[in-house]
Amino acid sequence: MLSAAMPLEPVRIAHADTALHEAFLRYVPRVFPGLDFRPWYARGGWTPAYESHGLLEGDALVANVSVMRMRAIVDGCELRAAQLGAVGTVPEARGRGLQRALMERVLPELSDSTDLVFLYANDGVLDFYPRFGFRRVEEATFELDVALQPAADQAPRLDLDSPAQVAAWMSACAGSLAPTERFGLRDYGAVALWHASVFYPSDVRVLSECECYAVGVQRGDTLVLLDLAAPRHFDLFPALPRLIDAPVSRVRFGFCPERWCPAARAVGPWDDALFVRTEVPLPAVPFKLPALAQT
Repeated sequence: MLSAAMPLEPVRIAHADTALHEAFLRYVPRVFPGLDFRPWYARGGWTPAYESHGLLEGDALVANVSVMRMRAIVDGCELRAAQLGAVGTVPEARGRGLQRALMERVLPELSDSTDLVFLYANDGVLDFYPRFGFRRVEEATFELDVALQPAADQAPRLDLDSPAQVAAWMSACAGSLAPTERFGLRDYGAVALWHASVFYPSDVRVLSECECYAVGVQRGDTLVLLDLAAPRHFDLFPALPRLIDAPVSRVRFGFCPERWCPAARAVGPWDDALFVRTEVPLPAVPFKLPALAQT
């Protein structure tokens, strides 16, 4: 329970503030039941690009807005970007305006150091973010109908418990080409590591071409290619059969595959609610930010 007598202390928890990391790690499952950031943290996911902005009561974090810095590509131009995530308040502190107070503190700080701020919102808070200058934009789902048979030489799976293998993947993510010039992202490897640690621990695959990595899952007759980390261009299609164990007739992309598969078409909206805060005009053509960059 929160103590009425104990004041709430604003705090910024950076990569170097290791004494406060435990407060954040305890906060996460209290606000997002079933989620655990500890595997991500143990694998080095908390990089200098990640900060927690929160309110402490004693040694407990009771509200939080995290900032993950990365780079955005809009119409071919690289921008300074930040994604807000892990936004929430512990149950017993809700209804006190703590999130508003945090947003009013964090967003002005980001105004001088970023060109674009974005976040993904759940259905319960769709009316909250427009109060702070965010607007909702629609992403597209990209697919390609193509018949593929599994290859005999399957792409090896990355061992997330090997620091050397994780470091190699993170290096590839840091130098990876953006998959699109429309509206895309670069340098979000720490977020991709979170997704792999929580949802896809066996689905990061090592491709021999250009020391590239792919994250894909097969769902029935569809290969869902969630992410590519590739520092140089290569022919994607010979690699796809190495990611499947049964025939597929469709590839669905978790990003806009303009660079890798320009023949893919936008077949409908992406389900999640993306909000963007920027003065930079966004393209009118279909786009999809990488699914493994999303928090």
